[in-house]
Amino acid sequence: MIYPIKFEPILVEKVWGGNSICSKYLNNPSDNRKIGESWLLSDIPGARSKIVNGQLKGLSINEIIERYPSELFGGGFSGGSFPLMIKIIDAGDRLSLQVHPDKKTCEQTGKGNPKTECWYILDAQPDSFIYKGLKEGVTPEQLREGIENSDCERLLQKVPVSPGECHFIPSGTFHAIGSGILIAEIQQPSDTTYRVYDWGRMGQDGNPRQLHIKEALECIENMPDPANNPATEGRLVEAEEFSVDKKSLNAGEAFRWDKGEMAAVFAAEGKGLIEGNFEGQVSYSPGECIILPYCFEGKIKADKKTDMLISRI
Repeated sequence: MIYPIKFEPILVEKVWGGNSICSKYLNNPSDNRKIGESWLLSDIPGARSKIVNGQLKGLSINEIIERYPSELFGGGFSGGSFPLMIKIIDAGDRLSLQVHPDKKTCEQTGKGNPKTECWYILDAQPDSFIYKGLKEGVTPEQLREGIENSDCERLLQKVPVSPGECHFIPSGTFHAIGSGILIAEIQQPSDTTYRVYDWGRMGQDGNPRQLHIKEALECIENMPDPANNPATEGRLVEAEEFSVDKKSLNAGEAFRWDKGEMAAVFAAEGKGLIEGNFEGQVSYSPGECIILPYCFEGKIKADKKTDMLISRI
C-alpha cells in the first residue's frame, strides 16, 4: 500500500538566485551556487520528483501515479501528470516582469499551458515588495505600449510583503518577485513563462535573456484583476485549480487525518511525525513536501511549533 511520500529536491540555478535554499534547507551555507528554485514536487518531463522514503524510494512521481492511481487519488483521477507543482523560490535579485497565459489565451493561441500560482512568503528583507497586476486605471492599451517600449514597470502595482502572507497570482496576471524574498510557490504544473522585461540583465551564458513580447501581448485581453489583500490564516487560496489551507500546531499538538482525500503538505516551519495506517513513521522538517495519499489515515504530530500549507485539488 502507498503511504505518505517525500521527495528529493531538484535544485535549479538562476541568474537571480540567492543562497537561502542551501543555507536554510540543505545545511550547506558554503555552497556558493545561485540556487533560485528548489522543485519539491514536480511531474514536469525531464524534472520529475523522486521518492526518498520507504519501500518506494527511488521511484518517480509519474511511476507512482501509473502504479497506484486509485490509492493516490481515489476514484476521480482521469489520468495524466500530477496536478500540482510546489517550489521554494529564493529571489536574491528581482525576477523578470512576466506573465503566464491563462486557459482562454492558451486555447486561442494554441500554445503554452496556464499557470495559476500562489506565493507564501517564508522570509523577506525589510521593504521587500512584489509586482502584482496593474495599477488602478491602467488600460490594456497603456500596458501594450509600455511593453513595446520597455517601460511597463511603472504601470504595475508594487505590493509590500511580510513573512506569513499568501498572495494569489491567477494566470494572466503580469507580475514579478522583488529581491530579498524567500517564497513557497504552489502552482499548476506548467513552466510556460513569457518574460516582458528583465532589467537589462545578462543570462548565465553572458547574453541577454530571451524576452517573449509577442506572446505576452497575446495575454493582455484576458487579464484578471488579482486581489491585493494577502491571506495569512485558514483558507489561504480557494480557486478552481487548487485550494491551500494553513495549519498551525504548537509543540506536542497533533491533528487527525481521515482517509478520503489526497493532499500535498509543505512544511513552512517546524518538525514532527506522521503516523497512521502504514508501517513506521514519516518525519517532516522545514522546506519538505509530503504527499498524503487518498488511502492514508492517521495523525500529524508536531515536535516543534509548526506551520504547514495543505494543498488540495
